[in-house]
Amino acid sequence: MKHSICHYGYIPVRTEPSETSELCTQILFGETYNVVEQQGKWLRVILDYDNYEGWIDAKLDINDEEIEVEKWCRAKKWIVHWPSVKAVCKGEPHSMLISAGSEIWINGNELASFSIGKNEYHIDCDYLLHSTPNIEAVAMSLYGTPYLWGGRNFYGIDCSGFTQLVYKIVGKKLPRDASQQIEMGRALAPGEEPQEGDLAFFDTPSGKIVHVGLCLGDKRIIHASGNVHIDWLDDKGIYSDQLDQYTHTLRVIKRL
Repeated sequence: MKHSICHYGYIPVRTEPSETSELCTQILFGETYNVVEQQGKWLRVILDYDNYEGWIDAKLDINDEEIEVEKWCRAKKWIVHWPSVKAVCKGEPHSMLISAGSEIWINGNELASFSIGKNEYHIDCDYLLHSTPNIEAVAMSLYGTPYLWGGRNFYGIDCSGFTQLVYKIVGKKLPRDASQQIEMGRALAPGEEPQEGDLAFFDTPSGKIVHVGLCLGDKRIIHASGNVHIDWLDDKGIYSDQLDQYTHTLRVIKRL
């Protein structure tokens, strides 16, 4: 089994070893994963962060020395909490945008420099001087991000990727899917008002969990549906002013 670090803004992870297969999640810059199988040009991987499993293109897997990967895994890393950070790789003519939720170990000789394997990077040190924002500030920084099934970054994100990412930035780990996230925390009692950071889950008539959003208080919810935006939340579900109708049926609200 091989351990690896993501060197790209993100690596697409698919459900099957095929370019036409469904995107199920993404590995963000600096996140680590285990390679457990190879089929031709495809690698089956398990992400360290949430144990999510899928297939990536083998060309995107960088062969770092094992000892360097293990040092990176053990290190205390800074989590990018802006929608994106510009990183400049030494010797390369172009910069790279690193998404919120990416992991950086500041292991260089300067305040904002770091290296992964043979690559040396530098980012604007102003990013490191800001404290981690609160949940609403993180969520609002992703406002307007388009919906993308399997997405976990500011280019495109799905509903559970959004809630997972926001909580990662503020220091709490959530599993990847809404059907897993609903197992976290405690359910609010009848009449108990939702607070900022509570998670609201929504289902189909058959009871299948199909959506999750983040409560902001004052009967507001921010969620990824079409794009990341704010709607109203009540005991029935999500109400859209734009559509003048309910769009999702509430199952439960959980407090973590």
